[in-house]
Amino acid sequence: MSEVEWIKTILPHENDLGNRLTKLTNNIDDTNTITFEYANYDDVGNRLSCKIDDANAHDYDVLYQLITTDYNDGNVVDYYYGKLGNRTHQKLQPKDAISVICAIFTTC
Repeated sequence: MSEVEWIKTILPHENDLGNRLTKLTNNIDDTNTITFEYANYDDVGNRLSCKIDDANAHDYDVLYQLITTDYNDGNVVDYYYGKLGNRTHQKLQPKDAISVICAIFTTC
């Protein structure tokens, strides 16, 4: 078995028509795997998002900085950066934000 065939056996993957990686499955052991899905690319082929095991989705800006993490539980975290590219703060958007607003105003 060649090295390329061995890698394809160990790390099953899928590519799109542009030969860009869209899915990579890493076999941790005989029963556990972790799958990475890459759905969005920019015009020059850089990944703009990554989803891991149908759990968390990550989105990136044009400078490849993490801008959003969408957790499987419905919570979303947005990340903000200063002029020099350093992360300045993050903001949690709880999944129950509508429920909280309704509880405050009691008119939903």
